[in-house]
Amino acid sequence: MNRLAIVECDKLDRALESGRGAIVFSCHMGPYLLVPALLSLAGYRTVVVEKLGLVEGALVARQVRRLNRSLTRTMLETEMAYDDLLLKKLVRHLRDGKLVFMMGDYHGDRLTSKARRVRFMGHEIVPGRAIAWLHAKTAAPIFPVMERRAQGGRYFGVLDQLELDIPQKVDYNTQAVYCTIEQEILRSPEKWLLWMDYHLMLSKKQVNQELPSGTVAARRKGVEASLHPPQ
Repeated sequence: MNRLAIVECDKLDRALESGRGAIVFSCHMGPYLLVPALLSLAGYRTVVVEKLGLVEGALVARQVRRLNRSLTRTMLETEMAYDDLLLKKLVRHLRDGKLVFMMGDYHGDRLTSKARRVRFMGHEIVPGRAIAWLHAKTAAPIFPVMERRAQGGRYFGVLDQLELDIPQKVDYNTQAVYCTIEQEILRSPEKWLLWMDYHLMLSKKQVNQELPSGTVAARRKGVEASLHPPQ
């Protein structure tokens, strides 16, 4: 914990002055599970969206629980991704001035025929749209938080707020989120943990054409295609 920290939090401080909360996202690179706990330890009331209860089980959660007891209020809360009321709950959290943390590199329902696509790693994918939807609903600013390395070790940096010209355009802003994640992956592609699940992001048509179900070779083909898209 002493070697990991969140830096450049002044960006969050300025954003939170508006009273709209802030949306923070990361991708599956490095010890990303620590981000919401580190934010809460830095003094931010943080709500994390998770699927498997991994954040609550992390060792750092013990320090968060001690902080909660000392402050007599909850600094880190979790909401489960499969809750039908999730988005409504997150809107309430943002309007209460909290940070909402979620992973940005997750996929939408690729089997839905009307699912919207964005460009990501050389293919059209069916994205998760919750980050952009929350922004459209609440006008809460969006910040990427990504792992960085320096001589003294590694840290998480709060990157610049996403500049979104059309706040109400969910599809346009979803593309902006995935462009940010793609740039991060291309910095160190070997660190992205979702290569083996990349096929789940592709459309049903692409899966049928490129990725026969259930074979390791097919998954490798998807990785190679994303790393070396046709010119």
